[in-house]
Amino acid sequence: MVLEQDIKKMARFGEKKYKVSPDIKKLRINCWESIFGDQNVYDDPIDEFMWEEIQLQAEINDNFYWTVFGQIPHNSIISFNIYKEHQMFHKIDKDYYFKNKDKVKGFAVIWPIHFLRDEFSMISLLDVEAQILPSNVFT
Repeated sequence: MVLEQDIKKMARFGEKKYKVSPDIKKLRINCWESIFGDQNVYDDPIDEFMWEEIQLQAEINDNFYWTVFGQIPHNSIISFNIYKEHQMFHKIDKDYYFKNKDKVKGFAVIWPIHFLRDEFSMISLLDVEAQILPSNVFT
């Protein structure tokens, strides 16, 4: 998708200033607030502090969803044996949910790049997953 707007205003990107479209910038900020939670740090999309905050929130969200719901795929499930054990013994932790639900912001989680990493498959042999969708697409 390409969005364009004739009106431009100056905005900071790192150490430099650029002309940006205010409505398109607002759309980006609204999207990021929805995905990462309302952290009021989205004005500069290449700010290191912002990326650290996003990563921290994704880790908080990931830990919450894992502890409460045991979501799959997850980085801690590195083999089918661990997956089977997880399916047999995981129970929804209602107490943890009510104590920690306010910490969750947005819906970003850690990309599960280690999910089933110890399992042999033609995909791992050919390294196809890196060619189809590299993990840095989501980082």
